[in-house]
Parts: sequence; C-alpha cells; structure tokens
Amino acid sequence: MHGMNNQLIVPNSNDILLGRGGINHTHPGNVQLRSMAGKLAVNYNAAGKKLKTQMSRELVQCVHTMWPAGRFLQKNKPFSKWEVAQDDIARSKASQALRDAVTELTSTAGKRDGSESPAAASMGGDSFSGQTNTMGLNDRMQGGNNQHNDTTLS
Repeated sequence: MHGMNNQLIVPNSNDILLGRGGINHTHPGNVQLRSMAGKLAVNYNAAGKKLKTQMSRELVQCVHTMWPAGRFLQKNKPFSKWEVAQDDIARSKASQALRDAVTELTSTAGKRDGSESPAAASMGGDSFSGQTNTMGLNDRMQGGNNQHNDTTLS
C-alpha cells in the first residue's frame, strides 16, 4: 500500500472499495465500476491477453479521471483506516470486474430468447480498437448511459 501517512481518507462516491461484503458491493463507486465493466464485456471477452490487460488499465484510468477523482481503497485492518491501493491491486480489481461482467453477459445471453444481453446491446456491436486511447474507452462507457428521451414538449 502506498500513501502510508496519517491523513484520514474518507471514501467519496467515485471510490472503489476493495474487500468483501455488502457495504463495499453497494458503494456507488463499486456499482459504477461494474456498470462500466458491463459496457466493455463483449469486447473484453473477444480480446487477447495483451488487450485485456490494456483494457483493465484503461478502466482504472477512467476511475481516476472521474470528478471527484475515484481511488481504489483498501482497509488497513490493524488501524481500520482506508488507504489507496497500489496500481497493480487496482488493475487486478478492474480485471476481476471485467471477468465478472463477461460471466454475467454469457449467463444472461443463454437465458434470453435469442436477443442480445444488456451489455452486448449497450456496446452496439462496436469492437474495441486496441489503441491506448482512454478517451475512446470513456466514450464507449458513457455512450451506454446516454439514453434518448422520447418525450416531446407540447
């Protein structure tokens, strides 16, 4: 763990809380991470090992570029304080979220009657370019959140 100082870290809504349990699972940052991973699941599933590593790094970068900046936090058990996790631990968490999203994608795809899963539909059949362009990754993830509003003003 780096950042071993006496400053108390209070998790914000974009932070990813590492560890097990309902509080971590339902934290807004963790929910967002799973949502972002779900939007990348189709491409992650089809990617090779190098591209999967790159995608997980870019997912970590997306969390870091949120406002307020998201951090990957883990509890220092002896002191019961949150600490910023090392980069390799953050990437491992992002990779796990992507693998979980693929599992969710493949398990829901078989249960539907021939239609695309939500993650596949949100990807729009687009393939991940393989470039180290975090903005492209951000665009893909945010594209699934921009629902068209069909209501009209009269």
